[in-house]
Amino acid sequence: MMLALGAKSSKLHKPNWLAACAAVHAAYFVGMSLAGNVHVLIPMQILNAFVVAVTSCLGMTYVQDLMPHAPGRATALFFNAARVGSILSGVLSGLLVQAFSYRGTFLFCGLLALAALVLFAVPGYRYPLMWRAVRRFASTQYGRLQARRALRGGREL
Repeated sequence: MMLALGAKSSKLHKPNWLAACAAVHAAYFVGMSLAGNVHVLIPMQILNAFVVAVTSCLGMTYVQDLMPHAPGRATALFFNAARVGSILSGVLSGLLVQAFSYRGTFLFCGLLALAALVLFAVPGYRYPLMWRAVRRFASTQYGRLQARRALRGGREL
């Protein structure tokens, strides 16, 4: 798969492939959190193999496309970011497993994959609109929570 993606990488729309990769990764992590036994985990590694193939091949060429005048720096940035991520992942996953168990850690990773899906699927000019919508939603929910607390506090007196 990696050879085929590498050969066709100049013709592929990389953000769409990487968004699909993020969606598959989110499904993989949700499946990992819901798995009841080891026999379910083994076939799910096909999803993980897809993610590794796409991000290894198209991820690097996407970063190179973002930095067309410095392909060497783009490649170094991609691989160094992957190396730092693998170093930090051991510590962070240990902390998350200790705090939330394995299932919670896999769900957290699924949320990160969904965030990557949004970043790849939504054009950058829409981020301010999305941020305003999220802030408006959060402030509305916080206002409702405060109102419920005030009502509950009034009845207790």
